[in-house]
Amino acid sequence: MANYHSEYGGNDATADVIIEKGKYWDDQTTFFAYKHSSGYDPEHYMSFDVNRGPESSGWTLFSSPGTFAVKAGKKTPETSSGIFMIAENGDISITCENGSIRLLARDIHIQSGFNVRKVNEGNVHIKGGQKVSISAPNIEIESGKMMRLASSGNYALQVSGLAEMSAAMSKSFCSSSQGGPLKKALPFKRKLTAK
Repeated sequence: MANYHSEYGGNDATADVIIEKGKYWDDQTTFFAYKHSSGYDPEHYMSFDVNRGPESSGWTLFSSPGTFAVKAGKKTPETSSGIFMIAENGDISITCENGSIRLLARDIHIQSGFNVRKVNEGNVHIKGGQKVSISAPNIEIESGKMMRLASSGNYALQVSGLAEMSAAMSKSFCSSSQGGPLKKALPFKRKLTAK
């Protein structure tokens, strides 16, 4: 990063901040930036780029070598939104390479299918590198067309209470099966005798 013919306002000796404008980046992008002058750090700035290119003109960049915090909504009613993030075009990407992403709220809603224009749109993908865990007092999975459970390894279904399955028609196929004795034998209502 280099400073090309930039102009700034503020006193380096007394002011806490400097407002710069001009050509700052190596690609001669025109920018307007707000920076701290005390202990100047080139990675700590807010920039409004003007002519970076046809695909990135009008970029707004925030860079912070430390913690970046956003706080809002203290006087906002609970029925309203406190923080908006809207992308009119393109994706919203959140990346955390050396940490975790946590979502904490009273309720969390994840929904796809907004403005669906293609057959392969409107999907939700959840992929874990090692394990995906879902835990709750009540778990409901509902499918309007088809539900499929598949495993390339083993599959175990364990229920400590009552297991109930109902279907209009049921099919079952397996190459082999194995069963074991019950922990407690079921009592017979009558004794079978040979004729």
